[in-house]
Amino acid sequence: TATIRVNAILDGEETFFDEYDFRVRNIPDPTPTIGGTYTSGEVERDFLEVSSIIAKTPEYFEFDYTFQVVSFVMFYQGADGYWVDLESNSNQFTDAMRDQFDRLRSGARVQFEQIRVKAPEGERELENVISIKID
Repeated sequence: TATIRVNAILDGEETFFDEYDFRVRNIPDPTPTIGGTYTSGEVERDFLEVSSIIAKTPEYFEFDYTFQVVSFVMFYQGADGYWVDLESNSNQFTDAMRDQFDRLRSGARVQFEQIRVKAPEGERELENVISIKID
């Protein structure tokens, strides 16, 4: 809980009026999306080129809050069949990621994991994964 005290300066003197106790809730983990739209499914290559990772509070939460995405890792399957990872230290796709979007075939799967956000109480790593297919 948090206690709010109401004071005012009247005629040059500070006067106490009242205090109120408020229940404080933690903000739940946000839902990460691509461009505020996609959490999974098919995404057009052109949309990826101009998008970023955005993390907002879930629909059920009373208040809207957009978290600052501080990093994430993109995983895709390389030509040799092994998974390759590329890291970004912001919410933006790096040039290497954008180059890879151009190279991936339609139907290729891409995952965004290890998404870290800045919350009011500090950084959090999200459990949610964004899993898409290139359209």
